[in-house]
Amino acid sequence: MRRCKFFIPVPTYVEKYLLQTHLLKDGVIELRRDEPLGRLVEAFAEKNYTTISTKKPKECHVVVSIYQDAKLLHIPPARAKALGLILKEQFEQAVINFCLSGSFFTKSYEPHVRRFFEMYGITEDEISINSTAKIVKDWETKLESNQKKQQGDLIFYQPLLEAV
Repeated sequence: MRRCKFFIPVPTYVEKYLLQTHLLKDGVIELRRDEPLGRLVEAFAEKNYTTISTKKPKECHVVVSIYQDAKLLHIPPARAKALGLILKEQFEQAVINFCLSGSFFTKSYEPHVRRFFEMYGITEDEISINSTAKIVKDWETKLESNQKKQQGDLIFYQPLLEAV
């Protein structure tokens, strides 16, 4: 088995997040098949391909490597872009989880987002704190509206009390 390298286009802030949350070797994220991102990359790879494109994408990208069979593998550009969107959503979910874990004392998410950015070395030039806090607020309002909708669909039955 050999390690295959794949280039996945992601925004710079997602790249910084991934580089600090995964095992690195020479600037390449080394994945295993038994971890979630490894399974995801393996699912997006195409097998039995005769040639592999050697040109790197022009936009910001993250390089991942995973052990594979001796067959030539690649991730087509459309699939790589879809994988990049999934990784961006995972980043947003990580921000949401971080903000919600500290928001019991305050409803302002900006300090939590700022702390998250400091932890991963993300600057305001890459993504603004306000837009990221808005992602958290939008997620929370969506969750609340879904819960209200589900509670409206429930019918509560009163148990019948019979005199014995």
